[in-house]
Amino acid sequence: MKNLLTLIIAILICMDSCNYSKNYSKISQADSLKKAINDSLIKAKSDSTVKAEAERQAYLNRPWKLGTFSDNFGDKTNEKYIETQVDGSFSNSATSDSYLFAEVLLKKNGAGIFLHEYNKSGASEKFIGNAQVQMKNSDGKKLVINTSKEWNHSGGILIENFISNEFSNFKSFIKNSKGEIKVVIFDDYSSVYQFTIDATGFAEEFSKL
Repeated sequence: MKNLLTLIIAILICMDSCNYSKNYSKISQADSLKKAINDSLIKAKSDSTVKAEAERQAYLNRPWKLGTFSDNFGDKTNEKYIETQVDGSFSNSATSDSYLFAEVLLKKNGAGIFLHEYNKSGASEKFIGNAQVQMKNSDGKKLVINTSKEWNHSGGILIENFISNEFSNFKSFIKNSKGEIKVVIFDDYSSVYQFTIDATGFAEEFSKL
């Protein structure tokens, strides 16, 4: 009788142990599945963050960027423009190969070139008389534009369709170029300004105007 009781107790202990193992196994599988889902969500969120940051950096590194003009009160208008900013050099009777900061801006019906001597925060140069803009792209094609117009009273070179479709030619030259375009600008007083712009993405950005 004692042996039978011992056997029954042993069987019950074994069954309970088996049930515990089975339940533990079920819990482990559920936890593993939950962990796998969480890991996937974390990875997807991480991949999305990495992609968003890559797209942001790609945008920041694009040579041409879209902007909006502001009125005299600092409020944004409905008129948009695209712009690229580059470093270059300039020479005149007083200096040689000094630092130049150049901005090239295009709106729908005109373009402006703003040249800042020595530093970026300096005023844009005001041209007295004529300015000649010479451009050469990576295919060796050239364009020469002569203008005597200022962007505004603060300075800058204005290029528009005044006599011989200067702006249309300027826009088409950049649009049909690939990669780097070398730019050299001469004034009537022997100053020479040199810089290089990148035509990459120009057509796409201009289409947003």
